[in-house]
This record gives sequence, structure tokens and C-alpha cells, in this order.
Amino acid sequence: MKADPRRTPASKSSKKDPRPKPSHLIVQPKTVEARPSQPKTALAKALQFQKSNPSENNAQNVNTQKSKTQKAKTQKAKTQKAKTSQPPKAPLKQRLTQSLKSSLSHLLPLAALVSIGAIVTGSGLLSAQFILAPKSIAWVNDYLPEALQVPLQEWDRPQTLADIKETLQTADRKVGEIIEFDNHDRLIPVLQTVYNCVAKCDRVSEIRIYRPAKANGPKRDQPNYRLVAQLEVGAVQDWIISNSLAQSENGSSETSDKALPLETYQAMDSPETNTGTWFNLIGKSQQGEYAITYGQLFHYDVRTAQLRALTQWSSPNPDRPITWQQITGSATPELVIDHSIGLEPYLQAYQVSLQGTPDIALISLTQAASTDPEARSALKLANVGLWSLAADRLKHLKSSGGDWNSNAQTQLDLIAHHAKLTQDQARQSFSNVHQQVLVRLMDGQWQEALKVLEKDPLVQADVRESFKTETSRLWKRLSVAIDDDPNDPILQAWTAMIMLDRDGPARTKIWLAKQEGSSDRIRALAILAPDLLPPKPKADEKPIAPPDPTAVIPNAKKSPSAIPTSRPY
Repeated sequence: MKADPRRTPASKSSKKDPRPKPSHLIVQPKTVEARPSQPKTALAKALQFQKSNPSENNAQNVNTQKSKTQKAKTQKAKTQKAKTSQPPKAPLKQRLTQSLKSSLSHLLPLAALVSIGAIVTGSGLLSAQFILAPKSIAWVNDYLPEALQVPLQEWDRPQTLADIKETLQTADRKVGEIIEFDNHDRLIPVLQTVYNCVAKCDRVSEIRIYRPAKANGPKRDQPNYRLVAQLEVGAVQDWIISNSLAQSENGSSETSDKALPLETYQAMDSPETNTGTWFNLIGKSQQGEYAITYGQLFHYDVRTAQLRALTQWSSPNPDRPITWQQITGSATPELVIDHSIGLEPYLQAYQVSLQGTPDIALISLTQAASTDPEARSALKLANVGLWSLAADRLKHLKSSGGDWNSNAQTQLDLIAHHAKLTQDQARQSFSNVHQQVLVRLMDGQWQEALKVLEKDPLVQADVRESFKTETSRLWKRLSVAIDDDPNDPILQAWTAMIMLDRDGPARTKIWLAKQEGSSDRIRALAILAPDLLPPKPKADEKPIAPPDPTAVIPNAKKSPSAIPTSRPY
């Protein structure tokens, strides 16, 4: 048989070689991939080499481990050598001292900067104070040598009390009662004599504040004082007293352009500590049957030596004309001037602001702080003395979620304070039935006032007659109240009783005919104004028809305005 020429030479050696081949010459079978083979990465080659050479890999790992161990020993030896070469630690006290010195070395520059800033700021404030009020920094001269003292006018230099009196006498003036404040400053009222006067002829024309000071020269051993504040004092205008009498029992007052002098000093407590000194200069005047105390409020700021004149005031209450009272519940009490006369409570209140320079602001009841019409109606009631009705109206507005703000709350607080006074007055027991009825009517308690008369029919005629002297006081309340609540039958009866004396029976009957009638009104009219009820017809007579509301009465007196002028709030 002939050999096949297509056979490869390898096929001739297909027989198995009995000799073993070396492991590195053994060819591993490879998996044939469908895609062309890609070049191997370095990591793949390393892994392949590791698999194919395990003995060499183990040798390399052993060498690496030996190298790490040798490095660790070397590092440990170096550390041990460094420890042995370091000097011993200093004691704790020495280390703390070194740390403190290091901290101070950093803080000293900062402290120096702060000190320089404080000096510059203080110098700037003193300079501004010197420009605004040169005399207020005169105290600096007490700590400066004579060559560096601030130049002052001759009359600003320290003087003894004898020198001050002598200086004033040359100007035809004299020293009043000297008042010493807590900080030893002294207030000296400067009096000027008024000639051709009837009573007291010394008037306060100026007030001065002197502060103890050091002086040079022959009088340095005597008490010396330096002028730090002064203020000219004017007279109080007579219209201020007229405002105080506007709420008198007859509701009338006379005005003039007469100027009333201030005569004496009156101390006043401070609302809070460190707010300076508050005081008044006052005078007294007799206005008819009323002894009026009037004055002007002043405030002296001890820190800045600033003297300020505040509000002028007058009061028919000689015992406590001006006081501090808690009205609004704020931290600082209010300044209250008492204008109450007889049964008419009337307080004028000022809120005090202590931020910066102390100041006062009047709590006004002239204009409502709320835009709600209920607030305006409440102020109308308050301005004629119906405090309880006004307070109830504002409380209802507040609880109903109407327009409300802090100023409205302040007005409510002042009105509620008046309402408490009138309610306490109405609860008092008076032996006179006239006063029992009057205090209830002044508080707007129409039904309660009627009940007092119902209990004693024998005095009803006398009370009706006595109320003729209270026409002005009651009419200003009733006219506003009936306009606010025209359908109240008891209020209609009280209004008709006062109108009967003011406008006569004809006009009063016409007014009653225009109102809504009721059995309650008839019952009240039978007690208060029985002449306004038609006479009971006899058995054989027809009842008299009520008057025609549209009828014109000839020669009838015109009724004055129902709403009085506003009160001086």
C-alpha cells in the first residue's frame, strides 16, 4: 500500500512517547474563541505567570515578608533612639508659666488696640458733648492739671454759695430754697421780685443746677460748686386751668390770657431707678369755688447734666395733683394728672419712654386708634363720661376679632380705669336718694337708677325737682347715649325728663311721638315725667290723640346741639 502524500509529518509520530516531558514543556489546552484574540494586559500576564510559576511566586512572597520585618525593626530602633535622645520634660508649673507667657504675648497687642479704641471713642464723645453742652464736661477740669484744663467762661468757674448769692443780688434776684439731689448736685431756684403785687411777690424766673467741684485759690478749702445746667422758667397760661375745670360740676369754665407764675419746688418720685430726677415747680390759684394747683414738670439727667422742661398741668385736687399710677399694665407706670371734680372722675395719663432721653406722650381719647366704627362710638361715650358703656363697647370689638392694635388697647386700658372708678362710686351707699340716682346715671346705669326711685315713691317729686340743677351734667350724657341706642325705652324716659326742663313739654312730646313706644317706657315716664303722659279719659270722654310729630310749634325755643364739645384729652 502506498503512503498517502497528504498526511502531515506529525501523523507519523502519533504513537505515545513513553518518556515523561518536563512540566514547563507541557502545553495546556486552549479554548478557541470565536473572536480574534486580544493582547493581554499586564495584570492578566501577572496572574498567568503566577499560575504557571507557583514556586517562584512563593519565593517572592517570602522575600517581601522579610523586607517588611526588617523595615519594622529599623523603624523601632530609630524611635527608641529618638526617645532616649530627648531631654527630660519640664515640671508642670514651669510649663504652665511658659504657656501663660505665650498667651499674654498674643493678647497684649489686642488689649492695646482695644484700649486705644476706647480712648478714641471716649474722646469723641467728650468732644461732641462739649460742642452740644460745654458746661456739661466741666467736671473734667477736676482731674486735669491747671495747664491742661478746658477753658470756661468766668461765671462757669467754681463758686461758693456766698459768691452765687452775691452774684444774683447784683442782678436784683435772689436764691430760693436750695434742693440737694441724691448725687449731691444742688438745684437753686432763682427768684425775681414782682412789684405792685397783692400776695406773694417772689416768682421763679430760672432754675440752676450746681455740682460740687474743686477750686484753686484762696477759697479752695470751702465747698465750691460749678454751674452745669440752667433753664429759664416761664409762667403757666390760664387756659390750662380752664381745661382742668372743663369737667366741673356745672360743666362751664372761663378762659383768659392771664399768666400764672410758678412759686415753689415740689419733689416727685422717679418711675424707675437710674432715670434721673423728676420734679415740679408749682403755684396755686383760686378759681371761683375751686382751689387749683398748677405747675410744670421737669426732668434732670444726672449723667449728662441735661435739664428739660416737660408738660404744664393743673389740677383741682390739692392733695395728689400729679402722680405715677399703673394704668396700662406696662413695666413703667404712667404719669397721671388728676382733674376729678366731685363725682366726675377725669384722669389725664401720659406714657413714659425711658429709652435714651426720658420723654412723655399723652394717651389721647380724641381720635380712635381703631378704624372700626364701634371704636369711634366708644370714644364718643367716653368723652361725655359714660366710661362703663365705652369700655364694654371696646371689649366687644376686641373679642369679636375687629380691627385692633396696641394703641387701641392703651385707650381701652385708660377707659376701663375710669369705668372702675365710676362703678366703685355707684356701689357706695349714699343717704341722699338724689346722689344714689345721680351716680348711677353718670355711669350709664339707666335701669338701676330707675329702680332706686321705684323703691321710694314719696321722694320721686323731690328728686325730679332736684335734677333741674343737673341738667347740663346729665344732658351731655343722655344726648350721646340716646343717639347711640335710640330704642332703649328706659333711656328714652330719662332723656324725656331732662328734655322737658330744657325744651318744654310741647317739643318733648313731639320727640317722644317719633320714638318707638312700649309699656316699659310708659311705666318709666309715670315715675320720671308724669306730665308727658296723656290724662286718663273719663268714662264719657274720648281719649286725647297724641300730638302730630310733623306739627310746627310757633315761637318754640330752638334746642341746642345734643352733642357737647369734646373733652380736653
